[in-house]
Amino acid sequence: MTRLLVGCVGLGFIGGRHLLALDAMPHVEIVAVADPVADRARAVAEKFGARSYDDGVKLINNEVLDAVWLCLPPFAHGPAEQAAVERALPFFVEKPLAHDLDTATTISEQVDQLGLLTAVGYHWRHLSIVGDALRRLQDAPPQLITGCWLDTTPAVPWWSRRNSSGGQLVEQTTHVFDLARLLVGEVHTVTAVESRLRRDSWPEADVPTASTAVLQFTSGAIGSTRAVACSAVATPLACRLSRRTAFSICTRQACPSTAFG
Repeated sequence: MTRLLVGCVGLGFIGGRHLLALDAMPHVEIVAVADPVADRARAVAEKFGARSYDDGVKLINNEVLDAVWLCLPPFAHGPAEQAAVERALPFFVEKPLAHDLDTATTISEQVDQLGLLTAVGYHWRHLSIVGDALRRLQDAPPQLITGCWLDTTPAVPWWSRRNSSGGQLVEQTTHVFDLARLLVGEVHTVTAVESRLRRDSWPEADVPTASTAVLQFTSGAIGSTRAVACSAVATPLACRLSRRTAFSICTRQACPSTAFG
């Protein structure tokens, strides 16, 4: 069996999860990893028998790969994707595609022009319950969708800065928006408001602690989302749609997989 040679750029928590999954695939060989924290890159490389880099673009330009995983924080997107496009190298990229619209649009246009095989880490759409929801909605399109992400503030230092993470809507609630687009269709009008609570525990934070958005879909359906980044606990609820009846899709083990009513 021919083994796929892959690399991974970004070795934080999410990158580690992807590496474990890749390592469990018998037809995949992890040949190189990269992280700006050189000691981390060397330690991970030793664990998987790979070569280490402190720069993802160098990894992409120097290695012979079949694909690369780009597990980067929002502010770091752009150069690695550009390098992969220039080599026509298929890549998986963690969401969000970027923390600013210009970078995301540029990457998207380049991928489309090249016809490059890519994937973005919106994994909720691949849950079996989402397939069940799509089948149930074929003959009865939803007219209303509500979604939420009520969570605590992630501890990583870049998350609380808007110019690094883009804020909760970009970095977390993006999963809810993706699921809404899959289940209901494209959105043509968005209105949103946000608020920010100053907290002594996060003195440098400038991201909103609460936000809400109203959506109008091209299908005629309407929807709303709400997000909080200062809850005491995280909620399992991801998305709820309704026509005459309603159902919710949950994404944490504490919540039933699907509830129809």
